[in-house]
Amino acid sequence: MTGSKGNRQWMVGAVCIPVAVVAGGCSSGGSPAGPTATTSHAAAPSSAGPSLPSTTASSPAVAAPAVKPTSGILVYSANGNKRIYGYLDPGSGQYAEAVTFTIPAEASAEGTASGDLAASPDLARFAVTEMINGQTQAGWIDTAGRFTAVTQAAAPGPFGGNPPSYSAIGFDGAGNFYYKKNSQGAMYTEVDEVAAGATGNPQQVTTTPPGAADHGISLNSDGSLLFGCENMNGSWLDANTMVTVIAPGTQIAKITITEREKAGCPVESTKNDVTLLPATNTASVHDPVGNKDGSRIAFFYDDPDRVQHNFPTVYVVGTDGHSQPTMVNLSETDAKKLTGAAMLRWS
Repeated sequence: MTGSKGNRQWMVGAVCIPVAVVAGGCSSGGSPAGPTATTSHAAAPSSAGPSLPSTTASSPAVAAPAVKPTSGILVYSANGNKRIYGYLDPGSGQYAEAVTFTIPAEASAEGTASGDLAASPDLARFAVTEMINGQTQAGWIDTAGRFTAVTQAAAPGPFGGNPPSYSAIGFDGAGNFYYKKNSQGAMYTEVDEVAAGATGNPQQVTTTPPGAADHGISLNSDGSLLFGCENMNGSWLDANTMVTVIAPGTQIAKITITEREKAGCPVESTKNDVTLLPATNTASVHDPVGNKDGSRIAFFYDDPDRVQHNFPTVYVVGTDGHSQPTMVNLSETDAKKLTGAAMLRWS
């Protein structure tokens, strides 16, 4: 995120650097002294006596259908033509896939906004652009891979010319769908919105300046879309506060938003930033997301030894600027599922 004020350099990607010690309890000198893992506790065994054998025949047990998770830290990953959303429980360290979208061969997610916009809020639809009879159409697929187009193919005009081309953007926090429209001879890219639950009657969105959709699309704190905030990074804690990775990529700061540009892009204050990690950290961090009340964030920590073996590490830390990061107790199996993933939000 870069506003019109301030000289902060934002990190778009993270580069792994050797680590000092970062997560765990603090020594009297304030230096981290080894990771502290969150743990879960098994229920105590029942004290009831042995049950008597039943005298009636019982029917074979039927396995209950697996319950899909709906809360925790939402994580997004890609594997070939699959786009996977799952939830990580930061307390237990357990990760479970919630939904997988398989992109058809004739469709593409290229050009679709980032993972937090690509899927509808209920994770029932995923934005894609599909080629139909030589023309690109914007729409979405459901979890079965079925494509729904919200744009219409154009018939050739009497004097020829190229039909408009469409590309999917994604969904806002209310489930409204957005796409781009590029018409022959038009100076700027047009953005259209289709109301949640509808498949037609698009309304043109006014962007400031015109063509801003080609220079970054992000979620606002209220779930609406921001266009033209090209270097905006980080996650919202509330309407006036964000958390983001700052240069050189080894620190996370809580940023106060003091004003907005004309297009709505946030302008950060450089006076009231609160750094959240020990200054001794030398390992890269990324994807900070805040919990519901903004009191804690979770983030990926690129432990050099674990990164080498595709074993991501997740930490949680308070947003008061005085807390010690605590490592989430991921199993090796779950950790490997998070390789290359991005955290989107914490519900």
